[in-house]
Amino acid sequence: MPSKPQQAPEVRSAEIALIDRERQVYVLDREGNLSPQTAGGQPGLVWAMWNTAERGQASHSWPTWSPDGRQIACFAMEEEAPSQVVVIDVDGIGSVAVCELGERLPIYLFWSPDGRKIAILTQRMQEGADRLHLAVADSDQPDSAETLAEGSPLFFTWVDHRLATFVGDPQLGQSLVSIVNPEGRRDKTILPGNPGNFCAPVWVADRLMYVLQQGASASVVLAEPSGADEPEVVETLHGLVAFVSSPDGQRVARAVAPGGDGTPYRDLAIIDGRTGAVSPVADHPCLAFLWTPDGRALLTAQVDTDRNLIRWHRISLDGRNRHLADMYPTRDFGFYLRFFEQYSQSHPLVDPEGDYLLLAGGIEGFGDPHRTVGLWEVPLVGGSPRRIGEGVFGVYGPGRLS
Repeated sequence: MPSKPQQAPEVRSAEIALIDRERQVYVLDREGNLSPQTAGGQPGLVWAMWNTAERGQASHSWPTWSPDGRQIACFAMEEEAPSQVVVIDVDGIGSVAVCELGERLPIYLFWSPDGRKIAILTQRMQEGADRLHLAVADSDQPDSAETLAEGSPLFFTWVDHRLATFVGDPQLGQSLVSIVNPEGRRDKTILPGNPGNFCAPVWVADRLMYVLQQGASASVVLAEPSGADEPEVVETLHGLVAFVSSPDGQRVARAVAPGGDGTPYRDLAIIDGRTGAVSPVADHPCLAFLWTPDGRALLTAQVDTDRNLIRWHRISLDGRNRHLADMYPTRDFGFYLRFFEQYSQSHPLVDPEGDYLLLAGGIEGFGDPHRTVGLWEVPLVGGSPRRIGEGVFGVYGPGRLS
């Protein structure tokens, strides 16, 4: 069991689901009390993605809260049995395995807005190539997962009870953006155009935003979910485009990596989903960017190649820049940042009140950052980072609904 975190000087606005160093799931409540959600030491479990757990030790990954804050879904990896997606009742009533992964590796979990279903992204090798697999399971039914799509790349978002997907087929050399109802797979709408070089589609102002390839250029478009009309072209760019929808669902933060995948994003801007107006915010290179809950600022993670660390900044929409902290991320946290446009939809690093950024790793300037690895809350408006306990990854909950 991890050491109990130091109690915060004030009550936080939401609980935190965390993975400790033994890869068990815990909940840190608003008053700083820690409660286990998985049974540590259960024989036979192993977390395969990073292969860091000792043989025979229980291991879990990517906890994510249900919309009502009463359940947590996570991956449970086993050595000699199929790995699973497990839904845990936070109050300790019970848990259910909604999906077995077989030989697939865990990537990502995303609850539907009503909490009835969980979208499950995994990876497997097929014919010598990595292939991503998307399934949807009922959140309260064992072994209820059904395959929805396969391909590479594969990104998606929820659109009410439906899923909008961007799926590539490397064998055919083509990609499709579609909206599908997981409760009736024949209810599928393929949206117009040839999708281009971008990441996850986003739902904004009742339309879907994605990228179409136009020769050497990429056009950001807004499309009606019916697919009946030609998409509205918002702007034309050059490079890999990433989107993150605002908390109110009316705007999108977008940036472009001119050098393509694996290179820094630049030209961070806001797109109004209703008018298509584009408003520049900043142009410094960054690895990832997130919204604050009030929609008034963006948080950016920038790679400092000289010191081999991540620099965090808070950038107001008028361009004002505040440095927050420098960190050495855990491997889990680094993977999150690599695919931030997908994970930020369901694994919030900022608390609901917008007071703190939750980091996993070591913080520069607070002792030896390689010896003080853990979970840190970083104030977004003044104050110093505060280590709140052990852990390799953590996310804020939404707060309980009465």
